[in-house]
Amino acid sequence: MNLIFGFLLLIIQVILIFGTGIVIYPEMYFLPWLVHKGLIPYRDFFDHHGFFLYYLLAPLTFDKSFLLLKFAYLFIQSVNLLLVLLILKKITNKIGYFTGGALYVLINFFVMENIIWYEAYIVTLYLFVYLLLIVKKFKYKPHLLGFLIALCSFIKPVAAIILLPVLIFNKNLRIILFFLLSWIAVLIYFLSKGSLIQFLEYNFTYNWFINKELVFSYSYWPKYTFFVIIISVITFYISSKSKKIKVFFLPVTFFLCSLIFLQSTYFSAHFLPLSIFFTVMVACAIKYNRSINKYLYLGLVLIFVIYLLKIDIQQYLKFNSPQRIPWLEDKKINSVINGLQKLNIGDKKIYIFDNHPEIYMALNQLPPTYFPVKFLVDNKYFYNYEERIIDELKNNNVFYVIFPEEISWEYKDLKKIEKYIHEKYALLKNFEGYQLLARP
Repeated sequence: MNLIFGFLLLIIQVILIFGTGIVIYPEMYFLPWLVHKGLIPYRDFFDHHGFFLYYLLAPLTFDKSFLLLKFAYLFIQSVNLLLVLLILKKITNKIGYFTGGALYVLINFFVMENIIWYEAYIVTLYLFVYLLLIVKKFKYKPHLLGFLIALCSFIKPVAAIILLPVLIFNKNLRIILFFLLSWIAVLIYFLSKGSLIQFLEYNFTYNWFINKELVFSYSYWPKYTFFVIIISVITFYISSKSKKIKVFFLPVTFFLCSLIFLQSTYFSAHFLPLSIFFTVMVACAIKYNRSINKYLYLGLVLIFVIYLLKIDIQQYLKFNSPQRIPWLEDKKINSVINGLQKLNIGDKKIYIFDNHPEIYMALNQLPPTYFPVKFLVDNKYFYNYEERIIDELKNNNVFYVIFPEEISWEYKDLKKIEKYIHEKYALLKNFEGYQLLARP
């Protein structure tokens, strides 16, 4: 029965993922492509996330259709589902297993919005860590735990926060030893590549700056948030009254640690770790609830499941409507790429004044600037951000510029670069939504 239910959930998840457009932002396709081309993160191009995903995904970026990246995302989501079901099988009863499995699939689709993002891969490692903690001891378990937590932190350094509950739960110093050894190896690698200072600065100082400068919401779900808060508070109460303190320790602490991903922006995918361990926590409470009427608690959870089913159907329909155009399926960008390929621009350098670096990939041309993707506060953190890009345009002998008819919000503050482009480049050709400018 468990196997049939798990297979049914897998089919539903595949339909939800491939039945709607998968969104891949530049961080997930272009930065791995730069690594694939031999560039070193932080030294050769700017980024403020960990490096691990770029090296992991780099071999897939030769496929300019991006289909391999989409299959990798489907694979990792399928692994996440399998790990959740294995955990549920160990910690809860049949009702908790079925309820938790349904909650996972519905919440996962809702909060991820079918976007390939860092948290989907962090959750995979978190779930492996969780599963290792609840299975029987084996010889290299502490070593593996330390290494897996290090891998999490190589995607986003803040993900290392789960070291705290792991070390409390399993007081083995080899965990922290292998975590530190992994980090030492990475530091030596970036030192040898001449990018150690940038690696440390951009992953820590820059991200601290973001947290100070940038707190706003991409996602606002009042009803969903209300359900999660109410059910979480009741679940905390159940866990506090339970005699099974050790059983509740991991889901509750992993849930609380996952709040760290919301520290800068309330972007939908940042909710994924929190939502996953909310699911595990609820499934655990369904089995061990002795302090509140179990039918009332289960009824509240089932109402939430029905609500999730409703909003997932709405989201599925919305994602299949013209309201949502996945990042890499913008016909305007395709027309620019086709137009440039027909022009046969050869080795002449091109600069894109927009966050669509897939144009570089289509032309098999490395970007002429250290900042090929515009992040939210780059121009605030780097006092000479615009001057650096202008100097690079000059020094790298950039001949063409792709300039949008409507400047995206990320680029609207870059007035110096905009002025320089209009002064030094002239209109050569119009594409739909974009202009090709060239040096006279």
